[in-house]
Amino acid sequence: PVKWIEDRTGNLISTGFGRDVYLEGEVAMRKDGKVLAIRMRTESDHGAFFADAQPSKFKIGLMHSAFACYDIPYAHLKARGVYTTKAPGGVAYRCSFRVTEAMFFQERMMYAAAEDLGMDQAEFRRINFVKDDDFPHRTAFGFLTDSGQYTKCLDVGLKAIDYEQFLKDKEEARKRGRLLGIGISTMTEPLGAGNSREYDILGIKMFDSAELRVH
Repeated sequence: PVKWIEDRTGNLISTGFGRDVYLEGEVAMRKDGKVLAIRMRTESDHGAFFADAQPSKFKIGLMHSAFACYDIPYAHLKARGVYTTKAPGGVAYRCSFRVTEAMFFQERMMYAAAEDLGMDQAEFRRINFVKDDDFPHRTAFGFLTDSGQYTKCLDVGLKAIDYEQFLKDKEEARKRGRLLGIGISTMTEPLGAGNSREYDILGIKMFDSAELRVH
């Protein structure tokens, strides 16, 4: 057997971490379930230094993903990052470190909003999804999404588990003292860190093509 113990110096030099992010939020909505606006506040621990020299990564990743599948007109985000005595931030070990938090927070807010209105979780999401014919769609945080079939994906999932029957089984189980639960979550994850075509609008010149050689 081999045992290896990392000392503090090695930890600070090489070990990345993720999920040390704190989020709070509010939802403005109508009684019929339509979400009109969201407000978010986030604080993230960046460690002693940022490993990839990009201290905005947590925030940009969160803004790319959060509520991208929902047709919400307005959003406000206040973000704060802090440097601490922990291992370097920016490189997560075995987690996506920005999308994960965004999706958990997003669906927790949507769940709580539906609960406040006494609405079915699936129906509440159906009301607020970006519709198929609304693409290309610009999210509340300003990012452009070109396509999506969120309602169809929801319907396929609900049919696969026989959602209506599950709700009946859930109530029957409750009467017998058993608790059954179901979670609904929809996510949009940005992949790749390539430059956006909006760069040209800003006057930032980018190459139209590139040559890649593999030896």
